[in-house]
Amino acid sequence: MLMGPGRGALRVGPLTERICYHPVKIPKTLNLIYKLNYLLLLHTTRGDCNKWQKLELSWLGRLATTKMTILPQIIYLLRTLQMSIPPTSLKGL
Repeated sequence: MLMGPGRGALRVGPLTERICYHPVKIPKTLNLIYKLNYLLLLHTTRGDCNKWQKLELSWLGRLATTKMTILPQIIYLLRTLQMSIPPTSLKGL
């Protein structure tokens, strides 16, 4: 416990298994970075694409939707976590 100024003791919570910074999750063991970040992003991207198939959009509308929603997430993650991605995971796209 820590002592706060004029308030008494402060409780410090238990340590967590990972830290979340914006959409990036940083685990205690670094070999889980790919699983917690890239695979989760691919899963949510596939879900979004399946959801958008039901909408009546033109090809240009689909491209614009992808450009505005999916690409910024992927670019942010790739720039934040600069690590190599296995080529086998890209085949599923």
